Amino acid sequence: EELLEKSARFLYATDEDHKFVRKEIYKQIQEKGTGSLETCFLRKDGKIINVISSSTPLDPSDPSKGVTFTAIDITERKAAEEMIKRSEAKYRSLLENTPDIIMRFDRQFRHLHVNRSISKIFPLKPEDFQGKTHRELGFSEERCNFWEQKLQMVFDTGKTFETEFKFDMNNEQIIF
Repeated sequence: EELLEKSARFLYATDEDHKFVRKEIYKQIQEKGTGSLETCFLRKDGKIINVISSSTPLDPSDPSKGVTFTAIDITERKAAEEMIKRSEAKYRSLLENTPDIIMRFDRQFRHLHVNRSISKIFPLKPEDFQGKTHRELGFSEERCNFWEQKLQMVFDTGKTFETEFKFDMNNEQIIF
């Protein structure tokens, strides 16, 4: 009853938000027949919430006759997305700043990711590995066969594989 005969303006925290959403929704309706976007609403208790707002014209040939308006509260989802972003940033920071070499591979043994520590050992940058196999990077046949076999085993079993091996670099043996 409180909503009847009211403009949708009261749902928004500011006039600018209302004007932007109204303009954007009607632009989308003109282009696609319906409009949808994320915005913020001002609840009755004064709290601002995140919503997905969607509108479809009552009469597709004349949107000025009114629209069906739907809003879904996505505040919890947005908070969860923000937590995931922070967690991913923390993970990326740990991944990139650890002294250990960390590599991720796809099932064709191509590098999906190599952290920066690789540059301390090889004269290559992490991006030089991106999308390439050990073979394409010129590693020895023996080393490629070994790693392809072990990676396939990990993919097949889902179990961790650990090993130590020696790598010759600049007339020095490094143990990994």
